Amino acid sequence: MPGMSFLPRTIFTMIAIAFWGQAHCNGDEVGTLLAFKAELTGHGTVVLPSWNASTGLCNWEGVGCSSGHVVALTLPSYGPTAASLRPSETSRLRVLALKENNLSGVLPHSLYNLSLLKDFEVQENMLSGTIAADIGDRFPSIEILSFANNQFSGSIPASLSNISSLTMLGLHANSFSGYVPHDLGRLQGLIYLSLNDNKLEANDTHGWEFMTSLSNCSQLQFLVLRKNSYSGQLPSSIENLSSTLQALYLGDNRISGVIPSNIGNLVGLKTLEMANTSVPGVIPESIGQLRNLVELGIYNTSLSGLIPSSLGNLTSLNRLYAYYNNLEGPVPTSFGKLNNLDVLDLSTNQLNGSIPRGVKTF
Repeated sequence: MPGMSFLPRTIFTMIAIAFWGQAHCNGDEVGTLLAFKAELTGHGTVVLPSWNASTGLCNWEGVGCSSGHVVALTLPSYGPTAASLRPSETSRLRVLALKENNLSGVLPHSLYNLSLLKDFEVQENMLSGTIAADIGDRFPSIEILSFANNQFSGSIPASLSNISSLTMLGLHANSFSGYVPHDLGRLQGLIYLSLNDNKLEANDTHGWEFMTSLSNCSQLQFLVLRKNSYSGQLPSSIENLSSTLQALYLGDNRISGVIPSNIGNLVGLKTLEMANTSVPGVIPESIGQLRNLVELGIYNTSLSGLIPSSLGNLTSLNRLYAYYNNLEGPVPTSFGKLNNLDVLDLSTNQLNGSIPRGVKTF
């Protein structure tokens, strides 16, 4: 797009919605959106062909309406613009989804005045700065919140724990640092939490307090903590997480301390990943209770001892990666029951004997 590289990469769509709080009729909304389209087109790119006066506003691409007024704007991958409007605190907007737009710079503080938002997604951009400390008070009804894959930094606001309606929180692939708020467990409707690929820390009981708190999240299904700066003893409270949990990622941290003996309590797990850590000790016998497990990644750790025969109970297991450990002894004959196992990698251990017939190896 000619000249696009010279444009200031500002927060374009979210900044172009000021009219929603001030418009008194559908005609005002049409005019403002058409003016916004002209702003985009004026920068040398043809976009949003459905946005024209001959088509009903609520049939326009990316526009959602309620009672004839715009309440949702979902415009992924439309690129930056130099729009300079600001959102109004009385906006009707409920959904604002702007992923993959090459947005950069700092979120305008006035954005946090969109107090009726239920879904706010700006993932996969180049946004920077910090998240407002009072975001939990500004977005009291938010259900989906994603700042993932950007360049945000600073601490995770403690006020997020105030948003009782929150079900999905995506903060991964940024530069957040410090401790995770200790009372995230107040988010009792939380289903998805991704904090991976940051600089978050936990090196003592206080730092790991958030994990204990998360045991109150009875609907939690996905917990992704890998690639941070967590260290120290893995808290035993991990075994008290919800039985609805389907995926737990803890790898690529400096975690030490044994795998909790009652890890088998997490009977809903389909994926368990603790690779590239300093976890020592043995693989707990209770791991054989995870009968829904499809993938187990416990490679490049300090695990030692025998492979428990209870692993043969995991008849749904498809991929088992346990290489670069200090495991010893024979491969349990119970592995012969793992009929769904496609990948088994036990290389670089101190094992002896043979792999049971019919088991695929990598």
